Amino acid sequence: MTTNSPLSLFVSSKMQELAPERRALKDALSHIMQQGLVTGWIWEDDAGARPEPIRSTYLKEVEACDIYLGLFWLGYGPYTIEEYRHARQHDKQCLVYDKHVDAARRSPELSAFLAEVCSQPPFVRAASSHPQKMQPPQL
Repeated sequence: MTTNSPLSLFVSSKMQELAPERRALKDALSHIMQQGLVTGWIWEDDAGARPEPIRSTYLKEVEACDIYLGLFWLGYGPYTIEEYRHARQHDKQCLVYDKHVDAARRSPELSAFLAEVCSQPPFVRAASSHPQKMQPPQL
């Protein structure tokens, strides 16, 4: 990436479970996206109809991004863990937002995954209890 190119984000989460956070993230990024400083790839906005399988679409987009952004709460979708691992394999900067509401209801598999993620440097994690309080960490 050159210094004149916008950073590209890949947003990963369980879509329905974290729909308000995904909207808040899109709203928070809209200003810098309009300035051409960042581009974001969000499945519901950018996937569209494609001739290739879903899996190849999201893995290709993970490879093309500069930053992987994972949003997690109680569960995870069938692709979210694979997207994160694929980003790590391709040396992407990984940011993880952990919604800290009713965390005791979180699936044990997701709890184990988040514990694994937190142990892997470099790691940036931000916890939030409300979508409007999500603030991007300083890179």
